[in-house]
Amino acid sequence: MLKHSKVALVSLVLLSISIAALSSSKDVFSQQYEKQPRSMQITQGIMDVDALSGRYVNFDVPSDATDARLVGKYQGFGGNQQIEFRVGADCSDNSSVNSCSKQYAREDRAVSNVNVGLDSGKRYVLQFWNKDFLGTKQVDSDLSLEYNVLVQVQSSNSNQNNPKSGCLIATAAFGSELSPQVQFLRNFRDDHILATSSGSGFMSVFNSWYYSFSPAVADFEREQPIMQQAVKIAIYPLLGILQASEKAYVILPGEYGSISAGLVGSSLIGAVYASPIALSIKQIRRIRLDYRIAGTVVAIAITSVSVSLTLANQLALMITTSILVVSTLSVAAILFANAITRTIEKRKTK
Repeated sequence: MLKHSKVALVSLVLLSISIAALSSSKDVFSQQYEKQPRSMQITQGIMDVDALSGRYVNFDVPSDATDARLVGKYQGFGGNQQIEFRVGADCSDNSSVNSCSKQYAREDRAVSNVNVGLDSGKRYVLQFWNKDFLGTKQVDSDLSLEYNVLVQVQSSNSNQNNPKSGCLIATAAFGSELSPQVQFLRNFRDDHILATSSGSGFMSVFNSWYYSFSPAVADFEREQPIMQQAVKIAIYPLLGILQASEKAYVILPGEYGSISAGLVGSSLIGAVYASPIALSIKQIRRIRLDYRIAGTVVAIAITSVSVSLTLANQLALMITTSILVVSTLSVAAILFANAITRTIEKRKTK
């Protein structure tokens, strides 16, 4: 019982440290978001519409879009106009608005200005229908999908001297941003982690921490060839770890792929980089971490991230993803240190 109490206390301390570290970082909570406009051309120019038939255009509204609207105008030509304009979503047949469970617009005019509100994350069917059975009509249209995306903007205090897109320490170690190693690190971050809400939430916190010291470290590193080589050697295990994380992401892409990649990466980083620190602390060496309790701590952290995703709360994601990474890293470091300690003790008793 006492043993479990100590382990529970250690786990609670780890989570408390994570929360305290986040709360003390002013840059994290000074993040601001601004709406940036985006536009996508849907139709442009003249198209023929056969008698008693239709012309269809499929398009997708991005899942991160806000204030999405289909805007523009169209005009029909060719005698008595009987052109019907429709937009629908949730369609069982992508070539017919009639199969759509949700219809957003339906107009029966030869000339019209279009301004239709749309939902994010849906596939739409746009239809021009010729109701005249006597002949082909023509429609001249210029329609665009316009929407906003929320883009994170660093506060002026946190962004003065930090080129946020750079992997500064790795660039200093390998000598160029174009080196394959630096390119891999950047691509992993941009193509996988930042492509998800959970990954972006964690990177907001990580960037505030990393860029608080990395420019000074990178400058010093460039002036010290020995340190440069040492950092380069230290980064190679990280490259292997992130390759394993990338495979975890590919197996289950999207938000939960990002979480899987985070679990794999933080576990291996804990085992490789943090376990020597754990071994150097006598109190941690003596802890015998119960696997069930360790699993429970990580499971709670995963659940908290899932809840934050469901609520679409960016601030909660920043906190919960950071707790997940820190707790997983800490648990892996302690378990690995325990395994090494037990192995050494067994050999001594032989």
